[in-house]
Amino acid sequence: MISHITNGAIDYRIAIGTLADVLNPRYVKEERISTILNISGVRDEIILRVFRDAGLNIFYKSHPITESDVYPIIDEKGSRINNLDDDAVQRFLEQCELAYCELSRIKFGAPMERVLVNCVAGIDRSPFIVAKYLRDKFIGGWERSYEIIKKCRPFINIHMEWIPDIWSDGK
Repeated sequence: MISHITNGAIDYRIAIGTLADVLNPRYVKEERISTILNISGVRDEIILRVFRDAGLNIFYKSHPITESDVYPIIDEKGSRINNLDDDAVQRFLEQCELAYCELSRIKFGAPMERVLVNCVAGIDRSPFIVAKYLRDKFIGGWERSYEIIKKCRPFINIHMEWIPDIWSDGK
């Protein structure tokens, strides 16, 4: 399900989705998506073939964020059982920065068109990139950015542990 990120009367013209959403070009068209930023790591030629076969002209960019060692592993009691590897976190943040820079460079088209940021499930990486984008361009804080996203897409995971000191709000 594609979630459009809005805050009352403010429409940020950005959406979060899943890989399954992206692989359904009819749905993408219905949702007025003009640009896709794929951070899933799935091979681009598969996605591009789907759009070509459907006859859709979508601006498509890919900046995979594939570092999986940054996800917390939680036991049945809710306690974290793995430690974050500093090198993995650094690689992950470098991938996030590239994706964020690409998102920041996108020029929005017609007034109702939107940019879709997708990862595989739309609950971890893409909300994180969109939160950084909202924080830097509109909101000014991580908590408020995540709050807006969570209102539009309630089932996201919030990863404050991914935020490096240089991206922090100074708290």
